[in-house]
Amino acid sequence: MGPTLWSMRPRNSPTDVDKLRFAPYFHNACFTWGMFSKSPGRRYVLGKVNYVDFIDIDKFSVHELDVIFEELGYGRQDCIYYQYCIPGIDLDYGLLPLGNDQDVIRLSTYVGKNKEIRFYSEHGL
Repeated sequence: MGPTLWSMRPRNSPTDVDKLRFAPYFHNACFTWGMFSKSPGRRYVLGKVNYVDFIDIDKFSVHELDVIFEELGYGRQDCIYYQYCIPGIDLDYGLLPLGNDQDVIRLSTYVGKNKEIRFYSEHGL
């Protein structure tokens, strides 16, 4: 894995979406340190949100996601489950796993039209 181009964005700071428009880049909202409520009406509660900009979908992998979450304070030994939500769909129906290359390929199908993807983390028990 080469050097990363993505960067953490300070809270309440806008991203320059025009720079993302014609590139394979996307940005995300990483929901961390929380948990999901029960369905129906599922929500992610008691967590924090952080923003990461200029993620290159052509170079993105679950290993890169591990690095992002390490920068957000998770340790290498933490058992973390990653999910993302299909843009425009609620958490009851749009939540998908993000744990292997096939999941990343499926995620990439949403990046072209949707430049913001929401990632969620859960701790394993």
